[in-house]
Amino acid sequence: MNRSRTLAEPDRLRQRPHHGRFLIPFVTLVRKGKPDFRVQDNRRRERCAFEHLCQLCGEPLDDRIVFCGWAPSVERRVFGEPPMHAECCDWAWAVCPFLLGGDHRPITIDDVIALGVWKPKAGPAPRHMAIYTTTDYEPVPCGEGSGSVKWVAAPPTSIEWRDRLAGAA
Repeated sequence: MNRSRTLAEPDRLRQRPHHGRFLIPFVTLVRKGKPDFRVQDNRRRERCAFEHLCQLCGEPLDDRIVFCGWAPSVERRVFGEPPMHAECCDWAWAVCPFLLGGDHRPITIDDVIALGVWKPKAGPAPRHMAIYTTTDYEPVPCGEGSGSVKWVAAPPTSIEWRDRLAGAA
């Protein structure tokens, strides 16, 4: 069963711009009017961190903050990806090619040197990832080239492990 057909786009995400049939997440880098879904805009990542915004819809987070991460992130409570609303995270699990089982696609040197680009680590991604729910986090600025900021999450209110390949068609 294809997970992308199992969950409707939440109202808050319908307000986001789309590129064709694809929603453009708040943190996605857009150059010359075209989104590059492989990279994130550092300015928007920082806004998520310091203004407590959701990485998908860009709206303020509530008291249920969700991070998606793999085992080392959960163990340390340190995440390299911005947080989300619970419903935005659930929708992402239904449609995101990476969460549906894909690995990071190669990023060119032009992507790396472009102003405001955060380069995720390339290579195989973990099969199992956690939905780490908490009530707060502390943003921690990092040096250049490391994503500009990381999120240190408060203790979890829940942790749900998900299989990235389950249900992918």
